Amino acid sequence: MPVSRNHKIPFLLLLILATLLLLPTVATAATVYSLDPVSDSDYNFIVGDSGSINMRIVDDEGEPFSGNIIWVTLTDPDGNETSYSPAGSSNLTISGILFDIPGTYYLRVKIRYEFESETDTDPVTIVTETAAETLKQAIYVEDMDISTSGTMVVNDSSPTHFITAAVTDSEGNVLPRKEITVDGTEVGVMNTLKLTTNTDGEIKFSMAQLTPLLTGTIYYLHGGCVIGSQPVQAAYTAGERLGGSVSGNTDLSLKVSRQGWETADNVILTRDDILADALTAVPLSKKLDAPILMTAPAGLDYAVWQEIERLGAHNIYLTGGTAAISAELEHSLRDKGYGIIRLAGKDRYETAARIAAFVGSNGTVYLAAGYGEPDALAAAAFAAEEGNPILLTERTGLPAAALAALQTLAPDNIIILGDTGVIAPEIESLLKTQYALERWGGGDRYGTEKVIFQNLFKGQAPLYFASALVKPEDLSSSIPYGDALVSAALAAKTGGFVVIVPPDNLPASISTFLLFNKGYISTALVIGNKTAISANLEKDLQDLLAH
Repeated sequence: MPVSRNHKIPFLLLLILATLLLLPTVATAATVYSLDPVSDSDYNFIVGDSGSINMRIVDDEGEPFSGNIIWVTLTDPDGNETSYSPAGSSNLTISGILFDIPGTYYLRVKIRYEFESETDTDPVTIVTETAAETLKQAIYVEDMDISTSGTMVVNDSSPTHFITAAVTDSEGNVLPRKEITVDGTEVGVMNTLKLTTNTDGEIKFSMAQLTPLLTGTIYYLHGGCVIGSQPVQAAYTAGERLGGSVSGNTDLSLKVSRQGWETADNVILTRDDILADALTAVPLSKKLDAPILMTAPAGLDYAVWQEIERLGAHNIYLTGGTAAISAELEHSLRDKGYGIIRLAGKDRYETAARIAAFVGSNGTVYLAAGYGEPDALAAAAFAAEEGNPILLTERTGLPAAALAALQTLAPDNIIILGDTGVIAPEIESLLKTQYALERWGGGDRYGTEKVIFQNLFKGQAPLYFASALVKPEDLSSSIPYGDALVSAALAAKTGGFVVIVPPDNLPASISTFLLFNKGYISTALVIGNKTAISANLEKDLQDLLAH
């Protein structure tokens, strides 16, 4: 039967389809294998970790690999390649790896396997063929960070002095149960500490466990890899004199302000020719975090004005009445937009009481003679650190302002500064009826200073040496030195303390204190020019403290 034109196209399609069905088929190796970590811990590590990588080789349907592993290599981030003997087939374990470089490693595994295929010959036959491919998996190794707290000092073997180190990964996550080695070989320590981080990722050890014998560096290691370091300081460092070329109290107060304060919302302004009005202002300085600036009573030195601007201050506290800081000076400061707070009374006793009321008390009040500037200044930085005020008294009678301040402050105890020659026994007898009382006094200002230090020194640093010439009668023809006052404000800020000394010699009482405590004094420096403290005495002090 002839095929019509209309049926030619369908007939040809059927003929082609029948031909294709009769052709022999060819099977190919369609299986795709991958290298999968058994768990997250098999491709995420911390530098210094050592251990094993566990991998599964599976096909795209999750079926385990059953062929042969030809070779295994691991390439570190620097491109160094290490070969490993293959162990296992579908489950592959690589042991004894140290991840000593942070970054991305690449694990490569070459596999060989057999598969069946059909020939394209006639008749069709089934043949077994062999294929090989290389699988690749990235391994991520994070860096480790360590931050330490505590200072390491040569020959410090105190069991109560601890170093704490926090261990984290590069993203700040704490790393518990990590073994950390503390290596002090460079600083003369033969033993090493092996510690394990706690659940907070911290290790802690005392200086009795690792006592450095030399300056240098200790290293923290994990898995033999250095993850951090810490310097070991000399037991004592001689600081550079501050204000060696200053010409007066105002100039020195500016030097000290620049040394201790980058910025300050508050400043304390006091007269530069008498210390009485600011004698008890160091605790106020600590409370306000304010430097003490000294100026002439009648007008503001331009350099002081520049310093107030540099600090960015908003409030200025004036100590003393208008004889100390003039009303005109106060008005000019108000006109410039500053908040002005004047702390003043009719005399030094009332001024001290006003300052004490502003400071408040944490349980103690120090009582110094109104004309016993050395005693008040020797205790000033310590009192400030405690948050306690200093009141002033007359020698034989307690001023009404001081008595009223004590009633308001209601301290647990009072400490009298000075012996009975500067504050009479009658005052002690009066106060004993209402308060717990101690008297710290010596034969002279340096003896009293020593007793104050014996009671209050607990390793504070740095130590500042300042002039003991703080009373008007100390200098017959010039203004008393304000060095100790402004130094005490700096010491209160830095956690140190002030020792006042004469210009050219070291009193026996102070020498004894320094010799006995030199092992606890880590750094010291002189404040003031060479008229205040001579170069020879500075050298003697540094030689005495060196250890």
